[in-house]
Amino acid sequence: MTRRLLAVEWDRREVRVAVADAVGRRCTIVDSFVLAHAADTEMGPAQVSESGSRLAQMLSDRDIRCRDVMVVMGRTGTELRVLTVPPAPEHELPALVRFQALRQFSSLDDNGPLDYFPLAVPPAEGADATRRVLAASISPVVVQQVQAWCRAAGLKPQRMLLRPCTLASWWRSSTGGPQKSRSVRLLVRLLADEADLVVLQGGEILVMRSVRMPEASPETTDHRSLASRWVDVLLPEIRRTLGAIDHHDTADGAAAGGVTLCGEPEVVMALQDRLESALGWPVDFLGVDPSPAAPSPIRGPAFVSGISAAAPNVVRFAPLYGALQDEAAERPPEIDFLNPRRAPPPVSHRRRWIAAVTATLMILTFGTGYATRERARLDRQIEDLAARSKSLDRAVAQSNGLISQTKQLNGWAARDINWLEELWYLSKSLPEPGQVRVTGLEMRALDQGGGSALLTAMATQSEQIAATENRLRDIHHVVRGEGGTFNKKSPDEKYPWTFRINLDVKGKAP
Repeated sequence: MTRRLLAVEWDRREVRVAVADAVGRRCTIVDSFVLAHAADTEMGPAQVSESGSRLAQMLSDRDIRCRDVMVVMGRTGTELRVLTVPPAPEHELPALVRFQALRQFSSLDDNGPLDYFPLAVPPAEGADATRRVLAASISPVVVQQVQAWCRAAGLKPQRMLLRPCTLASWWRSSTGGPQKSRSVRLLVRLLADEADLVVLQGGEILVMRSVRMPEASPETTDHRSLASRWVDVLLPEIRRTLGAIDHHDTADGAAAGGVTLCGEPEVVMALQDRLESALGWPVDFLGVDPSPAAPSPIRGPAFVSGISAAAPNVVRFAPLYGALQDEAAERPPEIDFLNPRRAPPPVSHRRRWIAAVTATLMILTFGTGYATRERARLDRQIEDLAARSKSLDRAVAQSNGLISQTKQLNGWAARDINWLEELWYLSKSLPEPGQVRVTGLEMRALDQGGGSALLTAMATQSEQIAATENRLRDIHHVVRGEGGTFNKKSPDEKYPWTFRINLDVKGKAP
C-alpha cells in the first residue's frame, strides 16, 4: 500500500517542500518545490497566514492532498546542550534530562518543548558510569508560529524535527546506512546565508552546529570569490566544531575520516581544494551532478539512492529527503519536539499478585468440599435429564420434520425480491435532488433467485456518476456502471451527462 508523505522546511527566506510515496520501507520522491517569503518582511501573524494560504494553493494546484506534515526546523529559535546525567534506569532518563536542562538551558520552562538523544559514546566500565546526551529545546513562540502557519495551509504537523539531524539521516541513506568504520566524518551543508555542521562517528551524531555565512546575492557568478569569503568563515568554525570533540566523545582508535560538503556544485568545487589543504582531511561532495553526461570534476558520490536525478537541486532539499526516508523506513528521529522521549507509565504488579494469592487461598480452602458436592449434584442431574430425553424422542422426530419444511419455505422467501423495498433503497441511495435525474428504470426477477434492474439517468457533473454507483453498492447489490456520456444537445441543459447502471439484486440468505 502506498503512503503519501509530506515534509516542509521553513526558514526566514523560503519554505522548501518535498513529497514522497512510500511503499513498505522504500521511499520515492515525487515532487519538491520552493515557496519564497516576501523580501525583507518580518513573519508576523498576517504574513504567516498569507504564507500558509499560498502553500495551500500550491498544494492544491499540484493535486497534493496529504494533510499530515513533518516540519523541519533550522537552528533559529533552538538551543542545544550536551548534558551529563547520573546512572539510572532507562525509564527515568527523560525526567533526569529535563531536570538537568532546566538548570543549564537559558530559556526553558517546566513545560517547554524538549527532546534528546544519547551521544555515540562507548559504554564506560562499571555500574556507576554516567551518561551523556545531546538535548535540544525550541522556543514555544516558534512552535506556535509554525502551528498557526500549518493551520493556514490546511496541514496538521505530525513531527517537528531538527534540520542537522535530518541532514545526517540523508547522509546515512545516501552512503548505504550507518557506517561500520569508527572514523569521524564532518558534514557541511551550505545555504545562501548559513551552514550546518554535523560531526558523526559510525553514522551516529556527536556534535551539530549552525553558523552564519556571508550572504550571497542570487546574481552571484564569481563562485571562487564567494568560496574565498566562505572559507575565511568556515575554517575557524570547523576547527571549533572539531575541537569540541574530546577523547570522551569518540571511540578508542577513532580516526579522522574526512569532510563531506553539501551545496551548490560550483561553490563546492571552489571550496574542496582549499579546505583539504587547510584541514589536511579529504573533502568530498554529496549531491547530484548537474551534468551527468560529462565526467564530474567533483570528487565523491554523486547520487542519492531512491531520489530521481531530475529532482531540482537535491542538496537544497537534503534535510527533507532525510526526514522522508526515515519516516518511510519507520526509523525514529533523533529529535522530535512534538513527540519527545517520555518515561513510560509505571507498571504496578501489586494488585495482580494480591489477586493471585487470594485466589490460591480460596481454591485450597473450599476446593475439596465444593468438588465433592458438585459431583453428587451433577450425577443426579444426569439421571433426570436422561429420563426426560428418552420421553421426548418422539416429539423430537416430529419437530425435525417441521424444521425441514420450514427451511424450504424460508429459502423460497429469501430468494424472492420485494420490489417495493428495492424502490425505497434506490430512492434513499440516489444523490440529493438537483444533481441526478432518473429517466428510466427496468426491473425483473430471475429464475435462479434475486433480480436485476437497469437504471437510466442524467447528471449535472461527471463526478455524480461515480458517486451514484458508490452509494448504490453494498453486500446485496452489485453495481456494473457503463460510464457516462456528455451530451451537448441534452434536452435539459442542467443535466448534460447521461449514464446507465446495471444493478444485480441478491436474495437474502435464508
